[in-house]
Amino acid sequence: MLKNKEFSFSKELEIMHLFLKEHHDSIDRISVALYDKDTDYLKTYSFSSDQVNPLSHYQFKLSKSESLSKIVKTLQPRLIDNIHLIPENGRQHTEAIFKTNYQSSYTVPMMFRKEFYGFVFFNSSEENTFTEKVQKNLKMVAHLITLIISQDSLAHRLLHATLRSVLEVAVNVILKPASTLKE
Repeated sequence: MLKNKEFSFSKELEIMHLFLKEHHDSIDRISVALYDKDTDYLKTYSFSSDQVNPLSHYQFKLSKSESLSKIVKTLQPRLIDNIHLIPENGRQHTEAIFKTNYQSSYTVPMMFRKEFYGFVFFNSSEENTFTEKVQKNLKMVAHLITLIISQDSLAHRLLHATLRSVLEVAVNVILKPASTLKE
């Protein structure tokens, strides 16, 4: 049993995936892509699968994908019951998924407190696997993933703000003329 151990996000994702597979054994892959609003890039972050990651260290401008942009705009998940019915578009991420044995996909936007963090992608090697019941469970898992991501993001922003404040104080003390320090 796992107790009092810190895990990386990848390990947490793997544990969630194993739990999901106990109830829905057709969920073959979970992947997370994070959104950088400053650059409009969607970047692969983590995945859990028995296969090799088809999109390791990959990034793509979100605005270049009509279907993913629509998910963000509507905040509605996207269901693809048969991946091979999607027209080829020459994009690396589409081609990479076509080369796998994944047959269906379910994509959930990561939104928390009006902030968009990216997407959670669920893939299956079976067509039509994402029934309403499965989708309901996957939305719950996606929400847990979103909470983890949002809390990590908040922690990084707080650390960054703290470091910036400490540096400003240090610079002001170092650069302050000696005569003003005696006052």
